[in-house]
Amino acid sequence: MSNPIILIRQSLQKFTPEGRKLALSVLRENKGTLLSSLPDTLEVNGVTKTLEAKLKSPKDSIRKIINNVISNIKKCGVKREPGTALNVVTKVQEPIFLTHSSENILEAFNIDGKRIGLAELDRSLVKPWLSDAEQSLHLKFLATSPEYKGVGSEMIREIVHISKDSGFSGNVSLEACTGSIPSEFMRICGYEKACGPEAVSAAIKYSKMGFVSSVDGMQEKIMAEIAQGGNGMRRSNSAYHGYKDILTGPMELSKEAINKYLLVPSVIK
Repeated sequence: MSNPIILIRQSLQKFTPEGRKLALSVLRENKGTLLSSLPDTLEVNGVTKTLEAKLKSPKDSIRKIINNVISNIKKCGVKREPGTALNVVTKVQEPIFLTHSSENILEAFNIDGKRIGLAELDRSLVKPWLSDAEQSLHLKFLATSPEYKGVGSEMIREIVHISKDSGFSGNVSLEACTGSIPSEFMRICGYEKACGPEAVSAAIKYSKMGFVSSVDGMQEKIMAEIAQGGNGMRRSNSAYHGYKDILTGPMELSKEAINKYLLVPSVIK
């Protein structure tokens, strides 16, 4: 995530010299906290009054300072770097925050604390015919908000680090299939229907993140569809789904992509 120390540094002049040192120390201790929930966290930890006693003006408060920072970020954005994503509505780059709600659930939040990404992992799918170095961490589902661009890549980077730390050498596998995902993932994706003319093949989305199809000849079809500006969806004769994904199948993250993602340290650590 974008470090709150960097985001709030512009407001440190509101503190006395002694207060700046204390504020930096408190921020480092809470670097994994959502910026929007930081005021509440500091109050719970009992440090708000101590910090506010070091402010130059009695009219200022910790909550007011942090809310002003959030407001400025929404207006002006932050530098494009790991831990950020583009808000396609406001056209500004924002910090995003990744967190593990459980061992196999990875979530992404925006600066307001709204969940904009959700991924579920499966560490149990071991293939006995592969060596330890070839085993993969399986990605069951990945959902990202259509209001942001770049959330998926940020989450995949973190998943690659999880894979490496779990003994899977950074390898990640998945089954690309548009539509067959739980309602909670659908809600985050912003789709009212699993398949429809507005949908894009999951294989195309994953391909852009560095995944390649494990099905003979399928990767060529994916690349051809992308080159032609297609979405990988075709009308279906099924009465239940008006469209079907023609690019479904297992995919693996390429070694080149794995190495690229590992160049940037985990944003959670």
